[in-house]
Amino acid sequence: MAVDEATASMEPRFVLRRRDQRTLAVLTFAALAGMGLHQALDGRGFDVVKEADRTRPRSLRFQVDVNSARWPELTVLPNIGPVRAQAIVKSREIAGPFQGADSLQRVHGIGPKTVLRIKGYLTGAAPSTREAPSGKQGDQSG
Repeated sequence: MAVDEATASMEPRFVLRRRDQRTLAVLTFAALAGMGLHQALDGRGFDVVKEADRTRPRSLRFQVDVNSARWPELTVLPNIGPVRAQAIVKSREIAGPFQGADSLQRVHGIGPKTVLRIKGYLTGAAPSTREAPSGKQGDQSG
């Protein structure tokens, strides 16, 4: 009997009983089959990943109107951070609209190189057709 006890102790011991293992296997198979069926019926099939690989990258083009944009909008321009953007808005409020991209050089910290970099992103750098804002609310002359 010592031999039978020795062979019995050598059998692998599983965490789950055989019945639980079968149940888990059936549930796993059902889940995988359900996911496959969902992909097949989705209309896109299994080519979704392949489509992402074939998609051409798109370049982002945007334009900012320097005569009406608020400072957060101006920060998307190359080399224009929050400080320069606020300076552009302040200059616009004090000296009026910008007549062209080169007139941005009146803003401290913006030189010819910066103007050259941002020129393609600018729109409205010409005299504004709208009326200029009429100063502060407290300034009413009569």
